[in-house]
Amino acid sequence: MTRFVRNPAARIKRVGEKAAVYLPETGAVHVLNPTAELLFESLAEPASLDELVAVFEDLTDGDVTTIRDDLSQSLVDFEKLGISSVA
Repeated sequence: MTRFVRNPAARIKRVGEKAAVYLPETGAVHVLNPTAELLFESLAEPASLDELVAVFEDLTDGDVTTIRDDLSQSLVDFEKLGISSVA
């Protein structure tokens, strides 16, 4: 089973209503909306897509298929940006 984890070098800081993730190895800063921030925090320990879906399903009234699709795309985006990787 594939597991995902956030970049251990990534640092997060709240900026108003949003969170900014700083990646020291590249100097990049990425601003996360509240949903992306929750995903980032959920990746503190390796987690499978099913585990992440369960976290978001418990917090929202969203459709499980939509949640899964959105999280899958967010994980691809996080990996491209260097915020997370496959554990």
